[in-house]
Amino acid sequence: MKHQNDIESFTQIIEENQGILFKVCLMFTNRATDDIRDLYQDIVCKLWEGWTSGIDRRAISTWVYRVALHTAIDQQRHRSVAVPMVRLDEAQCNLLVLEAEDEMVSSLYVMADHLTPEEKTLLRLYLDKVKLRDMALILGISQDAVKKRIQRMKEHLIKISKEVEL
Repeated sequence: MKHQNDIESFTQIIEENQGILFKVCLMFTNRATDDIRDLYQDIVCKLWEGWTSGIDRRAISTWVYRVALHTAIDQQRHRSVAVPMVRLDEAQCNLLVLEAEDEMVSSLYVMADHLTPEEKTLLRLYLDKVKLRDMALILGISQDAVKKRIQRMKEHLIKISKEVEL
């Protein structure tokens, strides 16, 4: 019965964190449905591997973020061919849990396509209002380093917004 309880607990964690997982997938793919599904499945597999190996279950959301972001970055690094980016369609925008207009969300993702994987990670955490200390834990850096990188990421986004056709 212990195994069944693990599966039920894991399934509940995935359901509770679906929004996080979906947003990470949008940030790190070309936003084509198959690519989103592939990355989502890879992340769930990595989460299951960690779950069955006995993680600290007191900080679940931090762990979910860490695994999801690292899996997405690893997948992006190992992609041998650059994948062309596509704009978000209306259905994808509506699935996001952002308090913004669909066009704004779409524009943000277009700009994010020009960020480095580290900047995308920071942007995702920042948009989800993850606490600074949790960002530091997820990224494995100090809170001061997180603050500095967020500032640089914001500056980079401002520069991109002036250069990219939205």
